[in-house]
Amino acid sequence: MRGAWPVVLAIAALATAYYLLLGFVMDHLPWAVIPAWWWHPWPSRHAAVHAWLQALDIVGSLVAAFPIAAIVAVFLKRRPYTIALCAAVGAAAVIIGGILVEYPPWSSPVGPALAIANLVVYFLALAASPVFLLWLAKCLPSNNRWRGP
Repeated sequence: MRGAWPVVLAIAALATAYYLLLGFVMDHLPWAVIPAWWWHPWPSRHAAVHAWLQALDIVGSLVAAFPIAAIVAVFLKRRPYTIALCAAVGAAAVIIGGILVEYPPWSSPVGPALAIANLVVYFLALAASPVFLLWLAKCLPSNNRWRGP
């Protein structure tokens, strides 16, 4: 059982770092400035605004997950996907829990169904970003060297 503590501490440290990075990255995204070209492909302004917010959630979670995925890939060779997923789900649960407490879906001006759908997409983006980046790094051509006969 002694071998489990370093993994638990690594997951806690990665989840904390991911949470702090998400806070920093999300604060610096252009939430209020929607480019003019973004409005054209959407059927309504309402759909364009929600799509913009979802796109920023996904981009922000990918940017914040990059250092976490790099740390996991370099330093944690045993079960990197599991460790990255546990850290990301922990940070995502804390963030989504805070959002649910501060802005309950039933009090949302867009309706509870759309608010819950937005939270689900945000949770999935937060939880899957480090694992996706690890998988993407593993699939890079530089990692698929020919070993010879």
